[in-house]
Amino acid sequence: MPLDQRLIKEFFGGDPIAGSNALRELVALGDDAEQELFSLPLDYGKTIQVRRRWLRYVAARESSVGPRLLDRLKGKNEFGDKFSAAFLCAGLSEPRSISSGLYAPIRAEIDKLRPGDADAAVMAYGYAGADGASLWHLINKNSYAWEKLSTFVFRSGCVACARINTGNLWVLEQLITHRWDRDGFELEEVANSPDAPVHRIAIEDSEMWGESTHTFLIWRRGDVADQVLRDWSGHAHWRVRWFGAQLLASLGFVRTVRPIIEWLHIEQVPRIREALLHALERSDSTAGADALLEAFDSRDGEGGQSLAKVSWRASDKERARKALTSISNRDSISGAEALVSLARLGIRHPDLTKFLDSHDHYQRLNAMLALGYLGDQTEARRLTQMLGEASGRLERIYVLAAMALLGAPGAALQLHRELIAAAEEQEFDKRIDVFFLHRYLQNAVLGGLEAGGQDIGALLEAWRDEIEPLEPIPTAMEPLPIKTQPTPASIEPVGGMIDTASSAAMESVRPDSVPATPRVATSEAAPILNEPTQQGGAVAAGNEGDGGNGNGGNNGKTSEADRGDKDKRLLEWLGRNWGIGGIGAGILLIFYRTLLFPKLEATQANLFMILIFGAVFVMFALWAWQLTKRVTIPILILVFGIVVGFLGRSMLRASDSPAVYQVRVRAIGADQNALQRAHVRSSLGGETKLVNGGWEVDLPAGSSDDKRQLTIDASVEDLGLAGSTTITLSKDPIQTTSLELKKRGELPVRGIVEDSRGDSIPNALVSVVGYGKDAVLSDASGNFEMPSHAQADETISLHAEKPGFKPANVPSFKVGSAAATLTLGDLDAPGTSSSNPKSGAAPQKRSSSTGANASAGTAMPAVATHSASERCESFQEFQGDEAALATLAEKAFSRQSYDCTVTYLEQARKVQSSRVWERDYPLLAASYLLARKDRSQFKATLQEMLGEMRRPGSYLHHEPTIGFALANITNVRFYVDPEGQSYLDEITTEAIRIKESLAG
Repeated sequence: MPLDQRLIKEFFGGDPIAGSNALRELVALGDDAEQELFSLPLDYGKTIQVRRRWLRYVAARESSVGPRLLDRLKGKNEFGDKFSAAFLCAGLSEPRSISSGLYAPIRAEIDKLRPGDADAAVMAYGYAGADGASLWHLINKNSYAWEKLSTFVFRSGCVACARINTGNLWVLEQLITHRWDRDGFELEEVANSPDAPVHRIAIEDSEMWGESTHTFLIWRRGDVADQVLRDWSGHAHWRVRWFGAQLLASLGFVRTVRPIIEWLHIEQVPRIREALLHALERSDSTAGADALLEAFDSRDGEGGQSLAKVSWRASDKERARKALTSISNRDSISGAEALVSLARLGIRHPDLTKFLDSHDHYQRLNAMLALGYLGDQTEARRLTQMLGEASGRLERIYVLAAMALLGAPGAALQLHRELIAAAEEQEFDKRIDVFFLHRYLQNAVLGGLEAGGQDIGALLEAWRDEIEPLEPIPTAMEPLPIKTQPTPASIEPVGGMIDTASSAAMESVRPDSVPATPRVATSEAAPILNEPTQQGGAVAAGNEGDGGNGNGGNNGKTSEADRGDKDKRLLEWLGRNWGIGGIGAGILLIFYRTLLFPKLEATQANLFMILIFGAVFVMFALWAWQLTKRVTIPILILVFGIVVGFLGRSMLRASDSPAVYQVRVRAIGADQNALQRAHVRSSLGGETKLVNGGWEVDLPAGSSDDKRQLTIDASVEDLGLAGSTTITLSKDPIQTTSLELKKRGELPVRGIVEDSRGDSIPNALVSVVGYGKDAVLSDASGNFEMPSHAQADETISLHAEKPGFKPANVPSFKVGSAAATLTLGDLDAPGTSSSNPKSGAAPQKRSSSTGANASAGTAMPAVATHSASERCESFQEFQGDEAALATLAEKAFSRQSYDCTVTYLEQARKVQSSRVWERDYPLLAASYLLARKDRSQFKATLQEMLGEMRRPGSYLHHEPTIGFALANITNVRFYVDPEGQSYLDEITTEAIRIKESLAG
């Protein structure tokens, strides 16, 4: 029957109570709801609360959903949702239920030299909680598999460890301390120094940071903290200690404060100390605040950003006040956060009212919360005005939280509505997941809801549950009765239930799409019932029946309860007539039928049936002998049974061989897309026909008796493409194969890009002269492969370039010979390039030559003052050289010298000639945000970059250069605040869309 779309909307919605009730109703609807949810591409949720519901749904219907997920993970499914299916594997209680079906395909893809196709299966392996050591052993001897899958194996190991398998910490340790050498010959240890460069194919710092602040945040387990403190706090390699410290920060346990303080006393690496200080902050404890205060006073302000949020918890309030006062006077993020901590100490900052008018929304946000904690009723009217002037959802949430703390009527309910609306925002940069807000901001939200009193007590508990970590083993939800619509008076006031007053409060804040009649909110900790739910006279449970399996199944028409009754009656009959022996035989047969028979292949099932047939004839012969006491009749019965059995076996054996073999063929091009126009031929004849997704070759069974080898040829004549593959026919009547079609006679060209010292250079742009459209970027090992557009022994010209190096050319390279080596030259000075040598021309002249190229209508950001440029190294020397300025800007950003980054890049814009500086648009945007807190300029700069990507003929209107910019977005993302990260993610999505359109 059609499913009520209201349930689907509420299931994916932001209302925690309506969403939980929708989950229970979907569970109760059984197969109908499951079919609806899996009939479209899976969306595992934009917020943690939706993901929590998904995992609980999977846990409630594990036996039927598990095979669906496994099916989605095989091959290239029609929905393109393999990674969503991988996440939902975290809802399965038993890892082997799916990991055993994933390992073989992963290994097969690696053996076929296509490890990239196994990425989603590797992630599912980890989400299911399987042991990552098996994946480690698949890639640690294979440099190509390492390059393609090491990042996914790392993520898989992280999620398995965060959920249930702390043994994977060993695998993570190996991944973050090892890399393949430049030539891919052997695994070696990464240099044990924070200042040493990390090879591109090692697990990068940004990847470690991302997993620690996401995966280990949403699954927080004490076992992980114990093992990190035991095995990693004294580890010899700094990267292991750094990653361990970040994990402790995400876990934020109070019981780890003392061992973290002990670790902090002996740790010398600044990055690790910073992570440990953050772990003390996340503990939200007096001991943690005291330790932060001690570090701040004794080490020249160390840990001030962490101290600003929690110092109000310190035991020495006067000492905390002095530290907070000094921090609050800084124009920084921590300065804004210190306003709230001062307020929680009962201290009002003298400039608090002024901060309410700040151009920085984060400073305004914290000033509002400070007013709420101070209980300053004189500012209540001011906050009401600011609610209508708020610049976004986040600011509205915290205005309402402050108003609720001040006791404003209805503010708590309005806060609840705003949280729902923020979670349901369609635009990525506007959506707010309360789970990922900082803990002190979460506490402000909960405090505002708590101030609403008993009327919204149920709402408070619902939102409190939403900021809890996900369960390692999700709770299976108890289904709600679908037909019953209880009134508030009929709901029992027990733990987890909604009383009448709370129901009325929730109805007043329910979105328009939610019906006014409340639904029962049963305890989320209750296990799913095994008994069937009666629904309109029909049994709603029993979703796990035998089903039609071709071996005598009941096609799903008999419920588990009915089958159990029949088995019970059978055992009673055997007991009355055949005693204990009969009961034992009956139990054995029931066990065999229930657990084994549905899983047998057709041949095995036939043999089992013949065995039963023979046993019946033997028993019949024994009965005849007991009845007649004569041997003749039993012998005749046995002879008759042997003859009938032999004839039946002969017929079954003849039917074992298929009458027709069906070989399904998928022809693909170099881009891995299917070629529907190919002409397919079979070496054994047969009928070839076009089917959905490829071709099907029907072969008579006799063809396989003489020739077991089948060769499939395919070609596209007008494109000059051809390919061939050979398979061995087996007893399986349906076989599938794929073959890749390539240019006839054309060979690829392979090689490596190096510098003058012989070190490989990744991300260099390599092309065949005359075919720039097919240019490629060298991989992490400096290797490249691309079409040569030539046949064997013909000569071509190769060209390679990368910003910061002199280009390289190989004018006469013979196709089909050894790999090509292109050596990029070093520059004489930082940032200069052979294509743009240092020139003595005046900057003004270059500026006038490029004025016409500036984007029309784009506001030019303010250029740094002369005094600022004097502080930036080499600015005066290279102020007329665009490429040198771009390189200087990249180095300045890596030193966190953001003002100089702006100075270099704005000067590069003025003197641009090749416009190569545009690859650093993300650095310029991030520097405006980090150095000047100018969020509007941050967004404007990124939008300007997208405009250049769309403009035909511009430097960024090419796939490789867009790739440069995307790499820089990834690099700067981890330096900006969460709002900036969200905006960068949106920009990344659009840039990828532009890049794909160019490829098309």
